Amino acid sequence: MKIDAALREFERSLRRRIQGDDRQIASLAIQALAEYLEQDCKVEESEQLSSGHLIEFLLDYYPRQEQPEVIVGEVLLSTCEALCHWLVDRGERRSSPFLVIADRLHSDFPRSIRLFQALYESVDRGEMPDTVDVHLPGDEDYEPGAQQALLSTGLDRVTDLGEIDYDRSEEEYYRIERIEPLGLTLWSREREALGEGTVGPLVVPAGARAELRIGDILHVEIAPAGETWRLLEVFRVRPGGYE
Repeated sequence: MKIDAALREFERSLRRRIQGDDRQIASLAIQALAEYLEQDCKVEESEQLSSGHLIEFLLDYYPRQEQPEVIVGEVLLSTCEALCHWLVDRGERRSSPFLVIADRLHSDFPRSIRLFQALYESVDRGEMPDTVDVHLPGDEDYEPGAQQALLSTGLDRVTDLGEIDYDRSEEEYYRIERIEPLGLTLWSREREALGEGTVGPLVVPAGARAELRIGDILHVEIAPAGETWRLLEVFRVRPGGYE
């Protein structure tokens, strides 16, 4: 069956089992899945749909479209799982391996979104006004709150300016190798190819620690800061074990 026709039939069957706002949410989830399968994957027939397509839809395509949210992610995952059951019942079993890992994804997928949010919110992106009120030492005329001097802050990042070595920053896909009190030890293909080994410890916020797992993939920009490394930007977080 053509994939667009299959998804329309699946949506009709799903709408018969759900009510209210859940119907609209499910329709939006199926619409996003259809766009991904037809435009990104060039899937034409429902028999072509594989477990890999659904995993990449959740862990790669969705986070690329917008800032991921746990509630939206859970709806997309449940929709993919329901679609797999529907296809298997029709005798199309190519996507059936997805059902084996669905239980693990129900834990790992929301966790990876929470981890992304914790890391993303911890990054200081240098949001400051164009000028800074400065009290110059020895200025006897200083009054609290009075504007004494204006300094330009034309910097993209301002956290620990005297410590972080921005010239040595790296942006790569890193795999978490170790989680230690000082921070994370990371591995990347690029560093291995250059013979540079692992990098770390990468300092992460306390709020992210509960969500971290060895093997998770972080697409981040980092830079050395003394004996540690610091996050400069977070682009993507992917739970480990779904390569």
